[in-house]
Amino acid sequence: MNSKLNGHHEEILSLRIQSYTLGMIQRWLSEQRQVNVCISAISRSIRRSLNTQRQHSLSVSGSDFDRYRSDVDASLQRRTYRRHLNKYIGLIENYRYVKGFGAEQILIELRAKGVKTSLSSIVRMLQVINEQKNKEFRC
Repeated sequence: MNSKLNGHHEEILSLRIQSYTLGMIQRWLSEQRQVNVCISAISRSIRRSLNTQRQHSLSVSGSDFDRYRSDVDASLQRRTYRRHLNKYIGLIENYRYVKGFGAEQILIELRAKGVKTSLSSIVRMLQVINEQKNKEFRC
């Protein structure tokens, strides 16, 4: 059924790992190996190759993936994103609820005041503020 791609599975997977798109792989196969196949056949080949490799890696004895993963997770410092903007929470609330600014406008105002932050940090801080307001409202 997949006879055109027999013998090319490893090359296809290697190209995919190198961030080739399916269209690029299709063109590569056509130019380099003179094999004309559809993109869905290439996708199936990649999926089968990955499944084969995954089954092999799961069957390898002595695999301590979980232990190493937990060791690495335990050594990572937990980041609290609101720590940087905590001292500006009142100012952010003022911009949001009194002046009606959006996250982009708040970012511009904070940068004008010399605060180095990102839009995603402001969005997270606004989410924290909204959660606090919802908790106060429920109680």
